[in-house]
Amino acid sequence: MMEEYERKQREKREELVKRREEIMQLDLQKSESMMENLSMKFSKVEEKLQNSMNEKAERLRAQSERDLKKHQDYFEALARREKELKTRMERKSMEEEQKLESKELVPICLLYTSDAADDLLCVDLGGRRIIKKK
Repeated sequence: MMEEYERKQREKREELVKRREEIMQLDLQKSESMMENLSMKFSKVEEKLQNSMNEKAERLRAQSERDLKKHQDYFEALARREKELKTRMERKSMEEEQKLESKELVPICLLYTSDAADDLLCVDLGGRRIIKKK
């Protein structure tokens, strides 16, 4: 009887061990399944993040190109304006030169006499001094 009892106890233990192993196997399978799901979710999140970063980088690149084009257009406009102003100034300068060349030059001669140096009140162009009586 004792043997029977021990045998039944041994069988129960073996069955318990077998059940524990089955439960552990099921837990392991669940864990692996959860890890696989998490891995897939992580991959999707990573892909979305990469796509988002690529989209932002593309938007920034496009904005930078638009800004660069705007600045290039602005500097080209400034260069055209500078060229126009130089042309106007050159034309105006040439017109002024032509005006000066076209005017008749009147010769001017300043007369200096020693009488003028002595007496600033009266000068006779003949060089003679006019004496005033008091």
